[in-house]
Amino acid sequence: MILRWSKHESYLVAGDRHIECWSKVRNEVNGLRPYKPLRDGKTDVVRSFPDGVPIMPRSFPLGNHLITGFKIHPNQQEDSYLYPVFIATDAVNECPEWELDADGCYLRPTGRVVKDGANGMHFSSSDWTQGCLRIKLESDARWLWLNLVPGIDRIAVRD
Repeated sequence: MILRWSKHESYLVAGDRHIECWSKVRNEVNGLRPYKPLRDGKTDVVRSFPDGVPIMPRSFPLGNHLITGFKIHPNQQEDSYLYPVFIATDAVNECPEWELDADGCYLRPTGRVVKDGANGMHFSSSDWTQGCLRIKLESDARWLWLNLVPGIDRIAVRD
């Protein structure tokens, strides 16, 4: 199956099924990623995968991406962000690298662009992702999980 999604539409086409979804990120472009420590003293820095470089995330990338597998997250209480399953793809984003200050918070862009993988699809307790495609309904995420074949099925993303 080839899934189809346009960044300008609020649904993914999967055969005859329309699945509501989006890819909203908090970053420097929309001013929603904080530059200071959070209330609990932690930072809100996103790091690239797999290299761990500080980045500002970007929405799910354009292209034709292979579904590569599933990572099950069975406990909704412990992992509501990715429950019940993360649908992995080979999608890679290009994101701006950021320098951090002494507190480990965003300071300024370095001017370099780095690769960020681990972009997939999932249902979530959050409307926001770090570059993934957020599936609105848990039932739709479960349907994709049951109907996609890793290594064969793809998602085509256009602007």
